[in-house]
Amino acid sequence: MIYRKFKDLSLSALGLGMMRLPVINGNDSEIDENEAAKMIDLAYRSASASPKS
Repeated sequence: MIYRKFKDLSLSALGLGMMRLPVINGNDSEIDENEAAKMIDLAYRSASASPKS
């Protein structure tokens, strides 16, 4: 896993922050894994295309 320093923390480069994952039938304990995988893949590809700071 790739980590980045933030203040005194070592955070995963694939940090989802406060992003909510899609759920099934409004049940927060039941993640829609297919939709979540699409969303995470898009976030990963978008971050990979961004200039590194």
